[in-house]
Amino acid sequence: MLGEVCPAESENGATLGELGPIADASTFVSLAQTADILSILDSTSEVEQYHIFAPSDEALAVYLEEFPDVGTNEEQALSLLTYHIVEIESCEPLNGNGYATLLEGDGQTLDVSEDSVVDPNGYSARIIASYPLKNGYLYVIDDILTPSFSK
Repeated sequence: MLGEVCPAESENGATLGELGPIADASTFVSLAQTADILSILDSTSEVEQYHIFAPSDEALAVYLEEFPDVGTNEEQALSLLTYHIVEIESCEPLNGNGYATLLEGDGQTLDVSEDSVVDPNGYSARIIASYPLKNGYLYVIDDILTPSFSK
């Protein structure tokens, strides 16, 4: 399921801001675009490439129903968004077993396999789709990776 070509070298890659509706992950993408998340991250990081693990619309709706404050608390919303993004040093895809450092989480890592991802709290999600971006990949996952404020 994980991508096999460098999106930066792909003619089909888009930036997060250029993405149209993504099947099953349009809510996360819309929130990230509204928050202009990558501009915020680019201003605080020297790394310009990211993999985004975007929860499906269904998973995000269930989560926001259980934790409605996240939708209205800007700090928690930003934390939730960045908790689903990993910084990458090179354009190598995350294929197979490996670890990727979270942008949110004080150096914590995601455990990434060919078709799933596990966060430092032990929450796992299945990767159900992947889309190339100019600066990485957007992976649609079937559940929320859970930051510490919502444990």
